[in-house]
Amino acid sequence: MVFLQPLQEFLPSLLIKSFRTKKMLILTGVMLTAVLFVMVGETVQEMQLAEWIPTTKIDVDISAWLGVWFSVFPTIETLALQAFAMVFVIGSYLYLQFVRIWKPRMLENLN
Repeated sequence: MVFLQPLQEFLPSLLIKSFRTKKMLILTGVMLTAVLFVMVGETVQEMQLAEWIPTTKIDVDISAWLGVWFSVFPTIETLALQAFAMVFVIGSYLYLQFVRIWKPRMLENLN
């Protein structure tokens, strides 16, 4: 695959020039949050199949493709733990934004 060598050298430099570091880190954080959402749903379903945690089905029509691609299953435990994971991650981000950016600005405006 020697003919791909120039492409392998050119493509990363093109991506680095087109994306700023902060934007790239934000995009990485969003993708990791999506991966966490899927992993929590899959882990809860596996634990329910192993009967380690109870299964409480709810009467919601969730498409099969959501279960396959995003591990969204119609059980209280799955949906609750996925919601908890998202609230935790987004809440942590907002808290750090408050501490690092919003609070200093508010204190600066008071002085």
